[in-house]
Amino acid sequence: MAFMPFDPYAHDDHRSFLDAWFADRRGRPSQAVFAERVGVSASTVSYVKRGKRELNPSWVAGWAKAMELDDDAAHYLAALVDLESPSLARRVAARATMRAMQHFHRSAPIDAGRLVALDPWYHAAILELATCMGFREDAAWIASRLSGVTREEAETALRTLREAELLPSTGAALATSQNVSPGQVAVTLREWYLTALDHSAAALTTVPAGERRFSSVMMAIPSEALPEVARRMEEMERGLLELCAGLNGERDRVYQLSMVLIPVSAPTSEPG
Repeated sequence: MAFMPFDPYAHDDHRSFLDAWFADRRGRPSQAVFAERVGVSASTVSYVKRGKRELNPSWVAGWAKAMELDDDAAHYLAALVDLESPSLARRVAARATMRAMQHFHRSAPIDAGRLVALDPWYHAAILELATCMGFREDAAWIASRLSGVTREEAETALRTLREAELLPSTGAALATSQNVSPGQVAVTLREWYLTALDHSAAALTTVPAGERRFSSVMMAIPSEALPEVARRMEEMERGLLELCAGLNGERDRVYQLSMVLIPVSAPTSEPG
């Protein structure tokens, strides 16, 4: 019998998740071996899979480690378990987390060859605008919604995005769920960062305080810790994308989030 490769995000309950993980036979332990690893009886594992016993939330971390799940899949399993929590707040939060992670992980990344279609900055803004209620694939309408963008620029942008198959040519709203993150775009487009900084500087005087958020801190760190700090920034960005993907309600505005980490001093270990 052929088994489908395990996809954590294809499941809407933890029992289905566990069944599929065990069914994917590539290097999986037996239930008895697995039970020994997580410190429960083999019958307990069987009862959990069959819905005769709940998977205790306090067990999830240990089970996820024994299953060798990555952080995202482990977080998703925890959300599935919380779907059956007696707490309404936990169930609501779990549902939002689950839907957001499904959206993020099922979205196809835009390949490097098509990233060029996202230069200049307002091309990516148009893709996001296309997910908002009332979107019109009309250059004049787009120019009226994006500050500093002319009708001619919007017309060129629409043509470029259609040719790259990032927008449908039928005039319908955006028909793709690809994730376009500032980090991903900036790998290919240096101008993205420069424009983001320009927007941030301008917003301090042109956007009402209640419609913007700014934060800036100074922090001294070991130079060798920079990769870990950068990794945490990437995790924060992705987490916010997942959150936004799972929000209820009609989208009606496009925002740009910029996170900047730059040195403002030379290393103190250098002579000077």
